[in-house]
Amino acid sequence: MIVKVDQNNIHIYGYLYHGDGIRFLGEFSKIDGTYPEIEVYLHTYGGSVFDGNMIFNTLTTAKSQVNTNIIGVGASMGAILSQAGKVRRQVSNGFMMIHAATGGTYGTAKDHLSSANLLTEIEKQFIQLLVSKTGLKAKEVKKWLVGDNWFSAGQAKKEGLIDEIIDPLATLEIDIDDPESIGSEEVYNRFAASLKIKDSKPVATQNEPSQELKSKDVNMKKDVIRSLGLQNINGQSSDTAVISAIEEHINAKVNDYKTKYENERTARENLETAINAQRDAKIKAILDKAENVDKTITAKQRKDIYEPIGKNTGLEALEAVLGGLKPHKSITAQVGGKPSTVTAQDGWDWDKYQKENPKALEALKKDDPDAFAELFKAKFGVDYKE
Repeated sequence: MIVKVDQNNIHIYGYLYHGDGIRFLGEFSKIDGTYPEIEVYLHTYGGSVFDGNMIFNTLTTAKSQVNTNIIGVGASMGAILSQAGKVRRQVSNGFMMIHAATGGTYGTAKDHLSSANLLTEIEKQFIQLLVSKTGLKAKEVKKWLVGDNWFSAGQAKKEGLIDEIIDPLATLEIDIDDPESIGSEEVYNRFAASLKIKDSKPVATQNEPSQELKSKDVNMKKDVIRSLGLQNINGQSSDTAVISAIEEHINAKVNDYKTKYENERTARENLETAINAQRDAKIKAILDKAENVDKTITAKQRKDIYEPIGKNTGLEALEAVLGGLKPHKSITAQVGGKPSTVTAQDGWDWDKYQKENPKALEALKKDDPDAFAELFKAKFGVDYKE
């Protein structure tokens, strides 16, 4: 692609090669915002969709108002670029051509499917763009993506593809009656033969990428393949195949990181579960001793006070608190009355009291309600209620 800047005029000629998007962005940024309006003159038969999209996005997000002018042929990606203008113009003897994006893939069935999916998504973008620019319905613009669809200036204006028709900038030696019959490159060449820009030098014709550009493209692909360690592709592989390989590489890395994260999270949760189980076992052993052997706490105190201390504050805090306690006595024992039966008859259960000393069980309900409630629950499985 040839890019020429003349004050607030920028000219785009020829085939859009890989890398032209970045080169155009560099040239355009020099004038963007310097002028209130920038005129873009197009004479191209298309090229790289990705670079064309980069140029399109550059034009539509510019600080200056951008107007587009097809001065010869705006075919394929050139037609899409023409839609970036705030005001869209076409010379009266020029042509616009719209068709679906094309691409080739070398590789496996998966490679071909990836390429097909990519082309399908590009078609959806084209349809959405053409609907927004023309005001037509999707079903009306979809037909423009079947085969090559040529539009004279009058037809383009009728369909809403341009806003204005301007005077020709080139006089053709042979009029073009049927552009479809000769193809976009030939239409481009006929205009290029007589089309001149301000320095009076003919517009260069570029039908095929130069050997130098092809070599640079191959070397760039090789660098990417080598740096990422991509498999099953080489420098001669299509752009679609390389992009698909990069996407697969990135997805594989993401999935690998996800798997590692999940494994580490599971291991951490298992470790936490094991640590908590050990802690709970130690708390239980300490409280069993305090309640059943040392008699320093009751069952209710154990549940309401000391278990939360062990779980929330730690084993050391629990042991420190329990270490300062004295054996539990009932209120009757503390004021000098008769000791609680449960203290005198350690190890008795409900049935033993019922069989051997039911009166002591009745006295226990009054003298040591906590111990009575514990026996009751052990026997009947429910809390005792007055």
